[in-house]
Amino acid sequence: MDIFEILKAHEIEVPEDKKEALNTELRKAYKHNTEVDKITEKFNTERTAFNEQLKNANAEIESYKGMDIDGIKKSADEWKEKAEKSQKEFDEKIADMEYDNALRDELLKESFSSDYARTGIQSEIKAKNLPIIDGKIIGLPELLETYKKDKPDAFKTVEAPPPNLKGAGMNNGGKPPEITTETLKTMGYEERLKLKTENPAQYKALGGQ
Repeated sequence: MDIFEILKAHEIEVPEDKKEALNTELRKAYKHNTEVDKITEKFNTERTAFNEQLKNANAEIESYKGMDIDGIKKSADEWKEKAEKSQKEFDEKIADMEYDNALRDELLKESFSSDYARTGIQSEIKAKNLPIIDGKIIGLPELLETYKKDKPDAFKTVEAPPPNLKGAGMNNGGKPPEITTETLKTMGYEERLKLKTENPAQYKALGGQ
């Protein structure tokens, strides 16, 4: 039943030429029940949602009242400190590994008298904490030269080739070669043994044992 039927039931007759204008005015001033119901339903839905949010917020607030906020903050700070400490230790281990590798590679280029000597020199160098840039240990070559002077026994010496005793004897009319006590001291084991075997008298005269 529309508005005109309702008016007619109350003995109010609206002329046909006035119905459209009246209908337009009524639509502006009043809303149909269906529209009102939709608005009401939407309002009730939004109110229910709001009340639910308010309920949840109040419950969360109540839960905070029983919490030890200072304890939680302290625990968070402790975990942060542990994480930073672990990261620092990890970075230090990586840096130490890179330093060891760089030092080892450089020392492999040197000739040491023994593995024990190599290990000792390596430990001493590492303890000096020389700076390392782009995988290169700054000042290491100079330090190695110092060690070679101060600790010659730790390094292998480059031995001079053994003298040609036979050739030397022939060049001197068959006489023993000119070998002094100082020359004997610089000879290696094999050279000394050769001289002792071929010229025992000279070897003894030069102080050979």
